[in-house]
Amino acid sequence: MPLEKEENFLAKLQKGNRIQIPVVIRGMHKLKANEILGIEARSTKDAAYYRDFYAKVSNDGRFVIPKIIVEKLELKIKGIVEITLYSPTAVRVHSED
Repeated sequence: MPLEKEENFLAKLQKGNRIQIPVVIRGMHKLKANEILGIEARSTKDAAYYRDFYAKVSNDGRFVIPKIIVEKLELKIKGIVEITLYSPTAVRVHSED
């Protein structure tokens, strides 16, 4: 079931560049394993730095941020990252904050 609205949350980057989707968000949207999501990862050091990508939800409710994006955003393991989940079919327009 695709996301009907965007969801934002803060998360710690885990070993293997994984992010845990909060149980409440998974439950509200009935997210299942192997579901594809559109994801925006934003550095908390500098909010101007962000990257969009697609990822598949694993059985344990996590997804992996690609290594190149982790490097571009200068993310560290156990560091905080701002995540926005959205439907992969959604048309998104980024506004300057």
